[in-house]
Amino acid sequence: MVINTPLFSEIDFLITSKISRIIGLNYPIVKGEGGYFSKESNTSLIKNNIRQLILTEKGERPMQPSFGVRLRTKLFEPLDNVTLGELQNDVEKAILQYEPRIIIKSLNVLEDKTATAKDLNRIIIKLVYSLKDAPIVTETLEIIV
Repeated sequence: MVINTPLFSEIDFLITSKISRIIGLNYPIVKGEGGYFSKESNTSLIKNNIRQLILTEKGERPMQPSFGVRLRTKLFEPLDNVTLGELQNDVEKAILQYEPRIIIKSLNVLEDKTATAKDLNRIIIKLVYSLKDAPIVTETLEIIV
């Protein structure tokens, strides 16, 4: 942006930081201080948004039928490489569509080999990502379903 003034011919204003602060509601929603809903910002907010996206079944949200991942529809499928690959593709597509603030560094959908007989067919979703505003810093999110 360039501004002309009577004292100076041109003054250039430079933007030195592209990092913006992101604020949103905490999930699960609880009452915060002063009677308002508690809030989160930046990385913890994005982590919660990704967790909500992955744990929401497609078609569950009114007016947003494509929001979410088909985890429950795969509940009784055999836990093999084909099913895990389909889930990984579904998670990746959902994140790319609904979370434009991040860059996916790695995404793995794995069978939980440590599950006991009581917890058979557990899936681990491991996501390593960085914010587009700060691509050097990486964050990790692990969800066990």
